[in-house]
Order: sequence, then C-alpha cells, then structure tokens
Amino acid sequence: MTEGPFFPDDRRFPEALDRARAALSARLREAGDDREPTPAEEAVLAAAALLADDVHARVNQLEERLRAPLLALLGLRPAAARAARTHVRLWFEPPPRSPVDIPAGTLITTAGGGPVFSTVAPAAASPATLRDTRLAEDVLLIGLGEPAGATVLRLDGDHLDATGEWDCWAGTRWLACRVRDRQPGAVLIEVPPRHATGEAGAAWLRARRDRNRPVAPRVSAAVTVAVTVPVVNARRIEDEPLGVGDGTPGLSFPLRERPVLVDGAAPVVEVGDGSVWTSWPVVPDFSGGTAQSRRVVVDHAAGQVRFPPAIRRPDGSIEAHGAVPGAGQVIRIRGYWTGGGSGGNVAQGELTVLRTPLPEYPGRVRAENPYPAQGGCDTETAGQLWARAPFALRAGDRAVTAADHEVLARQAHAGIARVRCVDTAEAVRVLIVPRSSGGPDARPQLDDLRPPAAMLAAVRDHLEPRRLLGVRLSVEPPSYQGISVTAQIVTDGDEERVRAAVTAAVDRLLDPVSGGADGQGWEFGRPVTASGVRKLLFGIDGVLDVEHVALSPVDPVTGARSPAQQTIALIPAALPLPGGHDIEVLRRD
Repeated sequence: MTEGPFFPDDRRFPEALDRARAALSARLREAGDDREPTPAEEAVLAAAALLADDVHARVNQLEERLRAPLLALLGLRPAAARAARTHVRLWFEPPPRSPVDIPAGTLITTAGGGPVFSTVAPAAASPATLRDTRLAEDVLLIGLGEPAGATVLRLDGDHLDATGEWDCWAGTRWLACRVRDRQPGAVLIEVPPRHATGEAGAAWLRARRDRNRPVAPRVSAAVTVAVTVPVVNARRIEDEPLGVGDGTPGLSFPLRERPVLVDGAAPVVEVGDGSVWTSWPVVPDFSGGTAQSRRVVVDHAAGQVRFPPAIRRPDGSIEAHGAVPGAGQVIRIRGYWTGGGSGGNVAQGELTVLRTPLPEYPGRVRAENPYPAQGGCDTETAGQLWARAPFALRAGDRAVTAADHEVLARQAHAGIARVRCVDTAEAVRVLIVPRSSGGPDARPQLDDLRPPAAMLAAVRDHLEPRRLLGVRLSVEPPSYQGISVTAQIVTDGDEERVRAAVTAAVDRLLDPVSGGADGQGWEFGRPVTASGVRKLLFGIDGVLDVEHVALSPVDPVTGARSPAQQTIALIPAALPLPGGHDIEVLRRD
C-alpha cells in the first residue's frame, strides 16, 4: 500500500488513556464532584483506551480493497471531477452584417484535438451601430445604438492615434476598456461585459484626448469584429433515459456519461409515464424527510442516480427514507454536465478550432482563448480520499480550527493552489492563492496571484454555513512583498548561462506557489534571508563563489525599491514575490 496511515499521528494507548481521564475529570467538575476517578472507573477508561488503540492499529493496517467500503459506511465518497473554465474570443472575418447566434453547447477545441470546451450560454455577435458622437475639451464620447459588452470593436475615423485611455459606461460608473491596437485611422478596443445604456438612450464609450496632440480625433463608424463567450471543459447531456421503476427501494441507475460535474446547475430527474413528467429534487443525502418524500441522490464521481432505500429497524419493521418510482414508471435525467479533469487546464491561446459551425455566418470564424483555462481537476482517487478522510471526520464538516478552514476552503474551488488561515483579533482570515496562469518557468506576476472574485465568493459561501457562531470570516488574498536580489557570482563557465540559471533559481525559491525549500510554496510569514539565498546559489552548476548577496524590498505595485538589507521580515499573512534581480557575474579562468 503506497498511501499513508489513516490516522496520521502517533497517539497510542497512553495518550488515549490520558485524554479519557481528562475528559472524565472535566465532567465530574461540571457536576460539582471534584474527586479522582474510582478504580472501577479507571478500569472502564483503560478498556476504552485499549479498544481505541486496537482500532487505531487495525484501521492503519486495513487492506486497500476494504478501504472504500469503510469510508462509504462513514459517509465519505470520492470528490467528483471539476471542469476548467475560461473565455474564448471568436473573430469574424469579415465583420458580420447581421446578428450571428452562437448557441449554448458550441464546441471549441485545440489544434491537436485536445480537450473540448462548450459555450455555457447562448450568445450573439451583433453589428454595432454608431448613434452619436460628441467632442469635448478633454474627451471624445461615442454613443452606440446598443451595448457592445463582451465584444471587440473597431472604431474607424481620423486621428484616433491621438486618443489615450478608453472607457465604457456600465450603468453607474465608467469601466476601462483594453486597447488592442491604435492607428491614425482606426482603434481596436475590448469592451467589458457590463457595458450598459446611459444618457439619451445610447451605450456610451469615452476616449481621453492626448493633450500633446493638437488634432481632434473623430469616429465615423463602429464595427463588431469579435465576441467573447464563457466556455467550460464539459458537454451538456440534454436528455437521457435511465430505465423503468419496479417499486423496489434503493433503485440505482448508471449514467452513460461519467463523471457528472458538480460545478454547475443541478440536473433534473423526472419520473412519469412518457407524456406527463414529475421532477424529483436532487439532494445531497437521504437524511430527514418522510416515507413519501420524492428525492434522489446523484453520485457525481460514480455517475449514478440513486433513489431512497428502506432500512430494517431493530423491531423488524421497515422504515422507508423516501418514495420510489412505481412499477412501469419511466425515469429520465435532463441537463447534466459531464467531462472535466485536469487535462482541461490549457494554456492561453490553445483553443483555436471551432468544431461547431455557425450556419448563419458565411465568413471565417477564428477562435482564441485570451486567458488560460483554470479550475479543472480529476475525480478524487482512492488514495486521496483515504488521506482526506481523517481531516473530514475530525472536523465533522465544521470550520473550528485553522486546519478545518484550510481543508474546507480547498473543497470550494479547484483553482486554489494554497490556503492559509490566520486568526486575528478582528477576524479569521482565510488567505487564498490561485493556481498560476503562467508556464512552469514564468516569473509569477501580481495580477496572476489575485484570486478571481468568483473564487473568493465560492470559498466564502462554502465556509459561511460551517463557521462557528460569532466568528467573523474574511476571505482574501495574502499580502505580497516584492524582493529583489543583488548578487556577485564568480564562474569559470559561460557568463550568460550562469546569470540565467541564477535568476531562474532565485525566482523559483521565492515563488509563492511552488517556491520554498520543498517546492510547495514559500512558507507564510517566514523571513527571507541573504544567507538562505547564498546557500541556494552555491548549489548551482557553474558557480564557483558568491562574493556578495543583498536583498531589497520592492513595492509589487509601483516597483519602488527600498535600501538593501540582509533579512526581510514578513508578517504572518504575507508571501514573497520575486522582483527584478541584479546579478553580476565575474569570470575567473
């Protein structure tokens, strides 16, 4: 067996007996009886501790084939796969002259036939119409006939290279638009999804004028050239027959496609005669309810639909935990998503093939994903479930200790790389570090380390009903302290190669996600020392000597650098972030 023990500690009979004595003494004091346990009570405590020690030893030696049934009896099943998500931009060549519908379920994949992504909801690429233009002293205002959210617009005109930042009206405030290209006769901008109608019934865009340019910019036409749609590494199964009921409790039906994804709307299970259907709610388990309750459980990992069982009571009677389909009743499931897995975490720019044609559009459609796909993970393996089980049972699905908060937070979103719980006087702070969107050798950037709002909301929603009463919860990113390393290295090899190797090694050491001595990320709050960096540098091939090492704190937002020092202290909620390094390589033949 390759997995570790079920009880990952060394507590045995003496520790169990001490804890039992302490628990009994506490109960006696609560009852107003401040005395020592009697010999008979000591015997009972010793027997209980001996039994616990025996269970401890037996469970740790349990054969692998018996682990899954044990965990199922304890109510623990493998966590289902999750699907990676991102956005795909569809470029239309030439621009559409009439609305182009993009149905939900439109498929996009990679050039090599890799993971397949589906559009989550219906979308449309509609031609932009120019309704109004206004030129003020410092800004150029462009009013469109309809909001152009989640599109790329080409604005044609004159002197458009004399414009600066572009914004769009979002109903209550202006939001920044990204400028993709700027030429004298045209500018290409990405409009955020929240673009809304404003004054005079127009959807306004705003460009700041370049005061150093005396010419006045002018827009003569607005053209939709691309639309951005959310996609998921999954397929939606619209309607699948499951079978026919026979009135037997505990019926179960396997699904054709598995696993079933959990990060989406719950599927609909219906029972009927083929013409009239009744929906049966999907519930997490069969606890509560009555014998007449219509409900089902969908096992996402196993890809199975289960109906309530009937349990035999000690007196011989049968207790039904819910209704079951009668003999001859037809059962079906509608609207479940299948797919997912870590293979869907594709890099930026890999989703380039539109597999579902758009019959309303006669031109060429080019796809690209401007951001990497994140959040995909595989179904939990038996070994991973075995490792998670002690923590799940100890916490009881409640956030009590810092470790409880961290384990539960990881369950909320697959895109989380690291979690740290810091208890302060003001609140319990749960710090979230997302998975890096760059390549394995890319220097981590501050923007990549900021968790998306959806990730923070998912963790908060998962922890809120499980926290202790009266605990104030704060889910947020950690603080980051930029660090620049200045070093003088002596080598007898290629100077540029050694400089690149040293820079890469320092970046890896200070990486918040994969840095540190163990490659699991720099420890929260651990100071960064010049001596630690020096030790790292001596282990790099080609380094003969390290004559000088110093560390400079760097503001990760502004890039401002403070004086060099030998140790940079970090607060408990902070991680280092590698800044630009100054590595001088001296050659010694």
